[in-house]
Amino acid sequence: WIIGSVLEATEDLEEFQILHAMAYEILRQIERPEGIRDPRGIVLIMDLNGLTMRHLSPRLVSVFRAVSEADETHFPDTVAHIFVVNAPWVFYALFAMIRPFLNEDTLTKVHFSNEVPADITHYLGEDCLPCELRGTRLGIFPYDLTASQ
Repeated sequence: WIIGSVLEATEDLEEFQILHAMAYEILRQIERPEGIRDPRGIVLIMDLNGLTMRHLSPRLVSVFRAVSEADETHFPDTVAHIFVVNAPWVFYALFAMIRPFLNEDTLTKVHFSNEVPADITHYLGEDCLPCELRGTRLGIFPYDLTASQ
């Protein structure tokens, strides 16, 4: 997630939840790349590079809560891992606010790092990751903004 974009997109939280659910459904239908290391489900990577105090807001906490509740209700146990990379110190304050909305099973799947961990390729393989995250893929959005065109 690009936090600034999330805050902008969630002015209508109900619409954001619908779009999130649609994205999840599309992800479930996409054929998984050959060589994927973890066949159990979706692996989410949240690159928090650039997160600052100005991003912390009650609306951001509301968004995490709404998305978490929807995911647990409609898409239970579809996430294999959640990597939170490049997490600045302010993330831990945010996480303290959103932790109560996450179930214990989800919490066991979350990996935190203030950089891109070296073992991330162990879980995904270099072919599935952009260069910015220790992989070999080029032209991956949002690292390459022209990739969406």
